[in-house]
Amino acid sequence: MNRVMLNNLEVMIHEDSFIKMGVTTALNKTNFKFDTEEGKSNLKLLKESLGVNRISYLKQIHSDKIIVADNSNELSGLIEGDALITSCGDTLIGVFTADCVPVLIYDINMKVIAAVHSGWKGTYNSIVMKTVETMINDFQCTANSIKVFIGPHIKQCCYEVSEELIDKFKAEKLYSDKNINSGRYLSLEKCIEAQLINIGVDKANILRSDLCTLCEEKVNLHSYRKDGEHSGRMFTYIYFK
Repeated sequence: MNRVMLNNLEVMIHEDSFIKMGVTTALNKTNFKFDTEEGKSNLKLLKESLGVNRISYLKQIHSDKIIVADNSNELSGLIEGDALITSCGDTLIGVFTADCVPVLIYDINMKVIAAVHSGWKGTYNSIVMKTVETMINDFQCTANSIKVFIGPHIKQCCYEVSEELIDKFKAEKLYSDKNINSGRYLSLEKCIEAQLINIGVDKANILRSDLCTLCEEKVNLHSYRKDGEHSGRMFTYIYFK
């Protein structure tokens, strides 16, 4: 991804056909926490900088709840959920993270996009796979035409969890034969990849960021494990015109 400045916001951007994606960074401690005045101001600035008509995001609750955004609404953190799907052009959708996994999903043929917030709870409850299922069932997408971007998050190198949580994941049939951990270090990325492949997404269509929010040194990123309650939020978004 290329790092660019949009007014005072540093954004890592990527384009695929007509799809445009981006991840904001923590340069200058930029914060996108939507329930703060700073976050609201930065969301407005990003919307204006990208020249989109609508911006939609959810009040994230670490669930597997999926919401559809249409032309009749501009969701602004009032509805609870952790995955947002739309087929509307000129609509920016995204998720807020500071260690959890941001996942962007899109079908170029059907012009359908999704943004997913997948922490360990959402990952355990297969929110990414369920989002793809919804795109297939409700929007006539096909698994082999779906592409995915897994954004910066706390990676296996730093994501130490309890043995109980490792056992909880390994007890699931989907992960029982997968190399999803090294001791107590869990890879949410490998779990999400297993979900995607299980539903038929081509592994070649899964793009991954190599940035770990906790130990990355060259790019400023927010990390809840590093900064606790004082941590800001990054915004990972997708849209098309």
